[in-house]
Amino acid sequence: MNVGEYAQIFNTPEQKELVNDTTIADAIVEKIFLNADSVRQYVFSRCDGRWLLTEIRDQQLSSNANAKFLAFYQQFATDSAFQRISLCDEIAFSSADPDDDFAEMKGFITPGSWEAFAPELPQDSIYNIVYGKQSTPSKEKIFTICGISNGMETELIFQLKRGKWKLASLTE
Repeated sequence: MNVGEYAQIFNTPEQKELVNDTTIADAIVEKIFLNADSVRQYVFSRCDGRWLLTEIRDQQLSSNANAKFLAFYQQFATDSAFQRISLCDEIAFSSADPDDDFAEMKGFITPGSWEAFAPELPQDSIYNIVYGKQSTPSKEKIFTICGISNGMETELIFQLKRGKWKLASLTE
């Protein structure tokens, strides 16, 4: 990977916990080409305690388990007007307190102040890591952007409301 971050897309908080599960025997690293509508999947299996690449699959983005969400995300990441209409009325927000390394700021932000808090989102392609089996679709997506060498993490929680994805929470 020649990028500084990767993404993880989870359907539930429980699915997010699989990242730390040492019994997981399968993982897929997906390179999602948003602009080209394609996905390359690198399938890994744990054999005798070692991770081995077992398969490389190419698929159309529309065949991916997260296809509908990824179509939404592509527009959310690239279109500021679409971003504003895809925000909940109040967005739960938490971030490190710049005045205290051990404290956290929590509260809510509104669509009117979104631009001041909006994180930089990957736009052309993203890497996603799927641990274990992909689960069924849900009405929530936890989209986490993880820095590879800097320990930074940004989490956006989207909820499906009346058939439209809305950003409900931002944690930096």
